Formats: sequence, C-alpha cells, structure tokens
Amino acid sequence: MDLEEKIQKWIAADQLDLAIETLEIALSKKPVTIFHEIIGSSFIPLTEGLFSFIDQFYRDAQKEITVKAIYAEMNGFSINTDMWFIQLFGFSECGDSTDTDWLADYEFNNELVLPILGLEKLQAGFQDYLDHERWDEDGLEDTRELCEWLIILRLQQVFREAKSLAKEKKAQWAGITLFVTAHDYDLLYKI
Repeated sequence: MDLEEKIQKWIAADQLDLAIETLEIALSKKPVTIFHEIIGSSFIPLTEGLFSFIDQFYRDAQKEITVKAIYAEMNGFSINTDMWFIQLFGFSECGDSTDTDWLADYEFNNELVLPILGLEKLQAGFQDYLDHERWDEDGLEDTRELCEWLIILRLQQVFREAKSLAKEKKAQWAGITLFVTAHDYDLLYKI
C-alpha cells in the first residue's frame, strides 16, 4: 500500500491527526526546504471564520434548495499561488463519497470565497517551485507532495472543528453532510 492509499484510509476512518503526525514525521526526515513551513502549522485559528462562512452559505442556499450536502473545495493551491481560498457548493441530495462524479453537478453556489491567510511564505515557495521548474531537484518533488497532503489534511481538520462548533451552537447546518478536499485531489473527507 502506498502512502496516498494510507492517507485515504486515515481520512475515511477520521484519523486526520494520525495522518498529519505521520506525514510531518516523514517530511521532517527530508532535507529542509520551504515546504517544511507546513510542519506545526494549523488552520484551526480559521474555525470561527469558517463557521460563519458555512453558516452564511447555508442560509443563502436554503433560499433556493433544501440543502442535504455541502461540498467544500480549496482552490488548486499548488499552481494558484496568488490566493488560497475555500469555495462551497450546495446539493439537495447527498451522494456517495466513493463515486464522486455527482460533486460536479452542484445546485447552488454563491460565488463567495473564504481566503486562507497566514501561509504566504509557503505560497511563495510553491510559486518559486513553479517559476524555476524545481521538480527535477533531488527529492524536492516528494517534499512538495508531502506538503500538499498536509495542507489538505489541515483543511479537513479545520472543517471538522467548524462542524463540531456547529453542533455546539446548534446551527441549522449541523446535521448536513460536508465533503472536503482541494481541487484536483482525490483525498475526500466526509463529515
């Protein structure tokens, strides 16, 4: 079983913390690069803002559809380095997480995005990687891939926290299924 398959199993089992810890250890064993900036970082400070963003999205969506599921996607951050953000999509039916083709057929999107701030140094590292075509440098592509996975796992972790906060606050969307990943990644987390 390769590492990405292990990560998918951890995500499916809601073992995000174990996945993050394991990947941080693997990354820390690599020669230090800009991609090591992700080690020890956290998206958890975004929880309140994310809660409010989802809450507003849900209220807007409910005006047009009866929301049964929300799909959250971070933009293609490894190639769109100028701004990292989250966008939400609403569905009146909740599909399966194993066959995800239905996620392209969303019924509501208000075009609003939630910027992810505080990782600008890491964003610059991804831009440098692209600008200077550094994928041929020894071991750098593996290091970048570990960093990408950690970013997605941290994103999923903050969504889990926002969902917990929704339950605490008895938000109307607390019982709605959330699906979370980044654009063009297969690491889908269902909450």
